[in-house]
Amino acid sequence: LTDVTFKVGGWVQDLFVDYTGRRVRKGEPLLTLYSPDLIISQEEYLLALRTRDQLAQSSLPEARSGSQGLVEAARRRLLLWDLTSRQVDTLEERGAPQTYVTLAAPASGIVVEKTAVKGMRVEPGMKLYRIADLSTVWLYADLYEYEAPLVHEGQAVTTSLSYYPGETFSGTV
Repeated sequence: LTDVTFKVGGWVQDLFVDYTGRRVRKGEPLLTLYSPDLIISQEEYLLALRTRDQLAQSSLPEARSGSQGLVEAARRRLLLWDLTSRQVDTLEERGAPQTYVTLAAPASGIVVEKTAVKGMRVEPGMKLYRIADLSTVWLYADLYEYEAPLVHEGQAVTTSLSYYPGETFSGTV
């Protein structure tokens, strides 16, 4: 299971994955978020880049290294707030903050829970989606005590489910 959260607050603008049961791939866009805090951090990064460029020819080595340190710190903050390296590079190329940031799926699987709704306020750490990798699933079964000696680890198992009539599923204990 993978819980999808955001580390900054904001508001959900667009939902690209809008129902449970939908299959998603890692990196696929889930939603866009408007976050004033993220916009401010993008502006700080751009300011740090401009300052570094202005001080590139400075005769003071401390000024050059200090301005480079500010750029690195501002970039790290954006990456820690779940922007991808590509998004930060695009910000640098564009030279202007992005108003809406796209949150991508951190893993492939099936959306088994969705709390994200267009227009909702998002708080840091709030679970927006839960994605499950259903390539392997567990089946829990109840046995009578007298059946316990008949079941062994590694034993092949076949089961059927009432809501999939005529289908059988194989597995291993």
